[in-house]
Amino acid sequence: MGSGTVVMMPPAWSADAEAQDGTHGRIDHRPHPVVEFRNNTNNSCSDSIDSWEDHVFAFLRSTRRAALMAAALVLAAGAATAGATTAQSARESAPAAPPRCATADLGVWVAADQAEGAAGTFFFPLEFTNLSQHTCTLFGFPGVSALGRDYQQLGLPAVWDRTVAPHTVRLAPGATAHATLAYGNATVGSCPIPTTPAIRLRVFPPDETSAAQPMWSLDACTDPGLSTFLWIRPIASGFGVGG
Repeated sequence: MGSGTVVMMPPAWSADAEAQDGTHGRIDHRPHPVVEFRNNTNNSCSDSIDSWEDHVFAFLRSTRRAALMAAALVLAAGAATAGATTAQSARESAPAAPPRCATADLGVWVAADQAEGAAGTFFFPLEFTNLSQHTCTLFGFPGVSALGRDYQQLGLPAVWDRTVAPHTVRLAPGATAHATLAYGNATVGSCPIPTTPAIRLRVFPPDETSAAQPMWSLDACTDPGLSTFLWIRPIASGFGVGG
């Protein structure tokens, strides 16, 4: 065999690529090294073969490292995507909290047959029934006042009885909650001026600005010194029983 040297040449410039996109400096990345055999009388054929093998093995090692790095990047990207998908699915599957009960969702009425009295005070369950097709929640105190025949307010609004702590009440469609309304019969009975008959209550559900007007037919005192004759507790679960 004649003597010569196997020379590893840099990747060739691709004239075809330059003709296709008009750019310069583009390299044709071939999957194998470009090899040129040159005569060289100073080296043996054996040395040339050894040099060739060294270059080939170096090329294969670098290619294998690149493949391993690419595989690791693919696995990492897949794990990140799976984690993001799982978190997104968890967010989408979490049930939404039910909305607050609006006045339009509710039927508000006084359970007069459940009234109980003691020491000059009568207690009436003020009922809130969910008439809508969705679950909603109530929390806190309703605003309550008595109305006369001309729908003007009589006396002061009901005082909130803060001896009872409020809690959130969840109302399914058709379910009922209540707030206990206290009526000061003794207070009204001591009114220094003629009492005025009330015909309705004006009731604002918690955090609402529109009111319901359930029936109510008890007298009210409008004297400035005795105009507080109603007290209300926070809304609680279930049908109420007076007291």
